[in-house]
Amino acid sequence: PFNAMDLPIDVTNPNEQTFTLETMDANTYFGRDITPTVAEASEGELSIYPNPANTEATLNYTLEHESDVMNIQVLDAQGKVMITDQIANPTMSGSYTINLNKYSAGVYFVKVQAGDYVQTKKLMVETR
Repeated sequence: PFNAMDLPIDVTNPNEQTFTLETMDANTYFGRDITPTVAEASEGELSIYPNPANTEATLNYTLEHESDVMNIQVLDAQGKVMITDQIANPTMSGSYTINLNKYSAGVYFVKVQAGDYVQTKKLMVETR
């Protein structure tokens, strides 16, 4: 927080003070980039965004080899399968959206399997 008492004011001659105020965005103030970015998956990889998520999360995947079928599972922290979806003739690179409206806040795992390609990533669901 800003404290006016921290300004260098000469109280012996207050009429001759000059102040320069500047504005800054949150990125500058906190010293980091807080702009959301989309993570892209390179070959043989899986990425999830946003993560943590509230209402939906998008998976970006790039398979190493063509496959006739791709299985997507969401598991809770105890390993219970929450959803299973099977995609016939998946593209080598694509995206898949998971609706999170029925999920409680917590940690989940997203598992994608296509042939010998298997990737699992952690997904955090935040309180809405």
